[in-house]
Amino acid sequence: MKEQISKGETLSVKTSKNAIWNIVGFLFSLGITFITLPLFISLLGDNNYGLFVLFQTIIAGFSLMGLGVGPATIKYVAESIGRENYDEANQVISTTLCFNISIGILGAIVIVLMAVPMAENVFKIPAESQMIAQKCFYWVAVGWFVSQITVTLRSIPMAFQNFKIGVIGTTLSSALNAALGLSVLYAGGNLVNLMQANTVALAMSVIGWWYLARIVFPKLNVKIRISWNIFKKTLFYGSWQTVAGLGGMIYHRMDRIILGIFLPPSAIGYYSVPVAVCSRAHVGLAQIGSVFFPLISYLQGKNDKERIYRYFANGSWFIGLFSTIGYVPLALFGKSFLSLWIGPEFAKKSGDLFVIIILSHMILSTSVIRYNFLAGIGKPSWLALGALISGIIGILSMVVLIPKFGLMGAGWSYFASSISGVVITILIKIKYFPERGWFKILYAMYGPIFIGFMVILIAINMIPVLRVYSWIKLFSYLSIAMLSTLIILVFMDLILFSPEKRFKFVWQLFKTSILSYIK
Repeated sequence: MKEQISKGETLSVKTSKNAIWNIVGFLFSLGITFITLPLFISLLGDNNYGLFVLFQTIIAGFSLMGLGVGPATIKYVAESIGRENYDEANQVISTTLCFNISIGILGAIVIVLMAVPMAENVFKIPAESQMIAQKCFYWVAVGWFVSQITVTLRSIPMAFQNFKIGVIGTTLSSALNAALGLSVLYAGGNLVNLMQANTVALAMSVIGWWYLARIVFPKLNVKIRISWNIFKKTLFYGSWQTVAGLGGMIYHRMDRIILGIFLPPSAIGYYSVPVAVCSRAHVGLAQIGSVFFPLISYLQGKNDKERIYRYFANGSWFIGLFSTIGYVPLALFGKSFLSLWIGPEFAKKSGDLFVIIILSHMILSTSVIRYNFLAGIGKPSWLALGALISGIIGILSMVVLIPKFGLMGAGWSYFASSISGVVITILIKIKYFPERGWFKILYAMYGPIFIGFMVILIAINMIPVLRVYSWIKLFSYLSIAMLSTLIILVFMDLILFSPEKRFKFVWQLFKTSILSYIK
């Protein structure tokens, strides 16, 4: 028994350290975005920035062609290393690399063939920008091919559970991409030159990822050869990832493409900035929640249903707490934030949409623990189901609402898609916690979020609009709003439940994620 506990603690400590590195990488990425995004918008203009986002969205959409081979690389390389079978690990890497190169070539050809119709017919691109868009699509094709090589290489540090190396590689790659892009624009370059700079940065990152892969795996020996047994195995594993990715792509990527079909390119920019801000915050919550995956997996192996429920309920409340105290102040002062960050005109056109996107991401934050719970108990099919439901709701509502309500229709479609997770929560309650009361589970999942909604509704209607003209004053208001929201949430928890167990859980999580790393 002691040995099992020791292994569980080791797993928790290792996962916590990896989570900390993920958070560090997230914060650095957030800083890069915060600094560079207004610069890109200013240098490109609203229309060209909207096109730039559209090109990035298309590259991300083509990722489904990979059929989930990237995650499969991580899984099967890790298994081979666990058996100390380095030859098999190299076979997995060689097989998936060959597959990704093939997909890169195929995808590049498709993009080149579609460049003219996409620029002239599919998207609502102004006539004067169509020739530039065509040239950019050609560079998108080259960038897609190069990016497929990095898919396999950056999976290697993850397979070795060396998140430190992975974060370093991702951070340097992002910084290089932003630096080259801004340098080209400041030198007088246009959108085509920016896409060329992005392609050069991708090519340089291939060299960097190869170097980092050799650091974590000195015995790396890549051959242009496919092992068909390994290929079948990785393809089967990746099938569920692809299904889940399809729903995710519809939810997170197709929205920009649909906007490009119905609205001018500038609308994509007005929509993408609020989504980008909230998505970054969601990634931060996901990094915190990632420590629950190995813990739930460990408890699943011991068939300890009591502690699984405890982590599920307390973890959901914990993430909901962080989500609410972060998003509520942003909803109240979102327009001021956009005005100071991007500009008053941008805030005027995007401010109301920002509030809807914030409300959507408050609901989406409940998916963090839900995802780790389902992954921990080995139910990826449920994850795929949830992604497909949200994707279908999102795509259908956008097609209906955007033509009628424009940009705000896109926001309400985003909100409608986020609510779909309630279905999976209900299924989890019925299937895995039938003996637990409905109120306790629903409060743990949605209680802090519901209270946050009420705070926003009351504050918007009762508190006069405050005009904030400096960052210092804005941060002061945000801090006061965060503290007030925290007090309200804790007070409500004191009324409804005994807080002793909840606070004990928070302290244990702090010891696992912070103190163990310091030691």
